[in-house]
Amino acid sequence: MDTLNFIDYMKSAKKTYYTINMTKKEEKRYDLLSKQLILFTKMINQTSNAIKKKSTSLIAYFIQLELTELLPKMQQIYDITYRKQIQGKEVPNEDKIFSIYEDHTDIIVKGQREVLFGHKVNLAAGKSNLILDCQILKGNPSDKSLFQTTIDTVISNYSIVPRDSTTDGGYASLEN
Repeated sequence: MDTLNFIDYMKSAKKTYYTINMTKKEEKRYDLLSKQLILFTKMINQTSNAIKKKSTSLIAYFIQLELTELLPKMQQIYDITYRKQIQGKEVPNEDKIFSIYEDHTDIIVKGQREVLFGHKVNLAAGKSNLILDCQILKGNPSDKSLFQTTIDTVISNYSIVPRDSTTDGGYASLEN
């Protein structure tokens, strides 16, 4: 049977991760983070080697396909971590990965409450609760900026101007 051999760095990575979280001094954290990134580089190299290996096993082939999809994300996570933890740079949300399994997941902040992950959906429903417009939005745009385009879409699709509309406070602005 054809197998994919690799060195497992999980135990060492978990130990370093735990130590990083317990360490308060910035100099020690820097050294530990550097060590963790070295372990992560080794994992990236192991993954890359496993992908390149010729395999005759169907199971190994499907594992290689999954690893092929994960490798660019691993490299992106390394880059994000290096920029933030080693170089001390701010990493914009557009560059961050919030889920390795769902690339399209966004960060959604709702006022002063905790951060949520997912998608922002803007719905417009009629009197009978028929959905007149549905937008799945990228990122977390302000509700204020969505009102006019939603009304314009309803007018365009149904050739009728809504007589009334009800929204929550997020849509409130002088212009709207």
